[in-house]
Amino acid sequence: CLLEDSVKSISALRDEHMEKLKELRFASSPSEKLSTVINPSILKLVKEEDK
Repeated sequence: CLLEDSVKSISALRDEHMEKLKELRFASSPSEKLSTVINPSILKLVKEEDK
């Protein structure tokens, strides 16, 4: 059944995602600056909206 296959696929993706989260949670130190995580052009747009 197509629905059952879809549910199995989504479940497998969720499980893979949770495993990756566990692996990467403490993999690297947090970034010191927000601009290293977020695209600087997005930061500029948000900054202009705040004015």
